[in-house]
Amino acid sequence: MSRNMIVVMSMIAVLLLITAFIMTQDNDGEPATDGSDDTETNDEVTEDVVEFDGDYGVSTSNEQAQQVGMDVLDAGGNAVDAAIAVSLTLGVTEPYGSGIGGGGAMLVLDNPAADPDYYDYREESPAEGRESQAGVPGFLRGMEHIHDEHGSLPLEDLIEPAIEYAEEGFEVDYMLANRLEYAGTINQPDGRIDPDAAEEFYPEGMALQEGQELVQPRLAETLRQLRDEGFEDFYNGELASEIAGDRSSITEDDLDNYDVLETEPASGSFYGHQVYSGGPPTSGVTFIQMLQMAEQLEIYEHEPDSASFAHLFAQISDVAYDDRMSNIGDPNDVDVDVDDLTSEEHTQGLADEVETDEVSVAGEEQEMVSEYSGDGNTTHIVVVDEEGRMVSATNTLSNFFGSGEMTDAGFFLNDVMSNFAPEDLPPNNYDSGKRARSFIAPSIFISEEQETVMGLGSPGGRRIPQIMGQVLMNTVYFDGDIYEAMNYPRFVYSGQEGVDQIIIEGEWGDAETDAELSELDYIVEERPTDVFFGGIQLLEVNYEDETVEDINDERRD
Repeated sequence: MSRNMIVVMSMIAVLLLITAFIMTQDNDGEPATDGSDDTETNDEVTEDVVEFDGDYGVSTSNEQAQQVGMDVLDAGGNAVDAAIAVSLTLGVTEPYGSGIGGGGAMLVLDNPAADPDYYDYREESPAEGRESQAGVPGFLRGMEHIHDEHGSLPLEDLIEPAIEYAEEGFEVDYMLANRLEYAGTINQPDGRIDPDAAEEFYPEGMALQEGQELVQPRLAETLRQLRDEGFEDFYNGELASEIAGDRSSITEDDLDNYDVLETEPASGSFYGHQVYSGGPPTSGVTFIQMLQMAEQLEIYEHEPDSASFAHLFAQISDVAYDDRMSNIGDPNDVDVDVDDLTSEEHTQGLADEVETDEVSVAGEEQEMVSEYSGDGNTTHIVVVDEEGRMVSATNTLSNFFGSGEMTDAGFFLNDVMSNFAPEDLPPNNYDSGKRARSFIAPSIFISEEQETVMGLGSPGGRRIPQIMGQVLMNTVYFDGDIYEAMNYPRFVYSGQEGVDQIIIEGEWGDAETDAELSELDYIVEERPTDVFFGGIQLLEVNYEDETVEDINDERRD
């Protein structure tokens, strides 16, 4: 994973000091553990504690991008430099998840005693309407803006690795091959990529297979132009003219008028620890609400593979998602009181709405104003540099390969327009110049004594707040053992289309659990373990021990 020595420690630093909380409970307050040792878990998480020279590290889903980030840190770059280089590289090596045709959001934490800076560079709807699915990409202006504020190495150096991978190529892995097969119109009647327009990925009309080389000469030329002319060329130069003349409804004015937003992140607490996450219109508020409701309702008292846990978690999710649909939108278009929505008083009111004995009907209301799932794929990165600065960023095209529209410049455009409410109901109604609601939630946790800081995020579309929340709730049950919590089988709740459904990984629960959930009027569906249940990237830096831990969820593989 890095050039540095990997050591297995006999005892890890306690994540978020949750263990300390658990140990202060009396016997009646301790979570039940009977039978938990008999539950099979997914063998998917490495338990290496990585100690870096100078205490720095990179967590990302892609090996090439991770090495690029480490090389930047090795060369004296800071966490923001590395995050930018990683993000640019991922647009080449994981083109289904992010890229210069998309957007994202980033938290930058200089030190645990400070509040993080939050940057919103999500895509924006064009002025001329919804003729295409693509919004105005914010990725490159976001990278440039954040670099201007925090970067130390030249941008032209940070884009160089991406140019090399696009020009020289790399070996296609299983995930990329699978996504190409799924997205191409030649094999799928509802596919979104025209193989003739994306010949790099579909030579002779057939999707590249695992083990073949992917070379992207058009993208390499575009990236070289950005290196030589500057990222602004994408927004008011030759590239802007090319993009505006392509197949989308984006105009040169749309590109020139795009702004990166610096806003306050959503913030709250979880067992005494400070939580920061993406501000509206992302779903950091929803994620924090779920954590605070779980604490208020003492979810740790339920075994995580029990029907009672699944039911309580589902109802927490239902209430939080319903609150999201009522209150979260673009803060430049609607009034969103983030501090109120994440306050203990508000989340206690939400907790009081949770039906612990029966299934609520909120899921039916969700269908009335259902959004497209959106963000079915994203990519998350976490970086820590030798000064302890942390970056937690989620980048996305909104869906796998975005809209499937490949520009003549060799990159895919996003399909963020599908994230607006289909019936234009507020607060997520469509309007020109507006940013659609999103489920991404880049997050940072700071322990009460500020000795540990953790950055995390995940792909997974509308399941992201549930995926991340479930892992942290399980950490409480497992006495602070993040490895076991990350490795534990998952489930997600869906209340769409008026149907209350629990979708489980094959090893979660048993036949008795399924029967109990059926008695509660849930439909139980089993799915194989894959990225549907997330792919969390997580780094934790311990300032006392001077170590960085990389705890990855390999479901994405």
